[in-house]
Amino acid sequence: MPGLAANQQYNEQPDSSGQKGIWLSDTVKPEFPSSIKNLNRPSNKPYLLFIKDNQEVDDETRNKTAEQMRDSLNQKKETGLTLSEYLIFQRDYTQRNKQHPEDKYITWLLDSELASSLVLGAFWLSDGRQVGVVSYVSGPHSDRGCRSSAVLPIF
Repeated sequence: MPGLAANQQYNEQPDSSGQKGIWLSDTVKPEFPSSIKNLNRPSNKPYLLFIKDNQEVDDETRNKTAEQMRDSLNQKKETGLTLSEYLIFQRDYTQRNKQHPEDKYITWLLDSELASSLVLGAFWLSDGRQVGVVSYVSGPHSDRGCRSSAVLPIF
């Protein structure tokens, strides 16, 4: 990517599972992509997505469970992100800002979960030069937060 430091470029070499630019944890890999459930999105309809555009998750979203964040966002008529939305955001943010989002923290992808109800999370995996995708039980952690977004169906 032009303007991005050499050690921050997306890895073009496939990892042991054949993935380029993205690393899937052992819990995500067998369910990717067909068994990942997306929540709170219009079914088979286009929509606009508004995302808070900052490098890291907001501090007030850290140290909370996924359920606490979902409740908080729901009260504001907001939502989290799906995995596909996050991947698009991650690439766009990096291209525009010449740095990766989620360099320090992990983003809860509150609107994507595995069939087991584990919530997905994503972050920049600097050593592998890939976006890491993991799944977690919902407990509060200081290294995880979320990005708020608003979904507006087009018609």
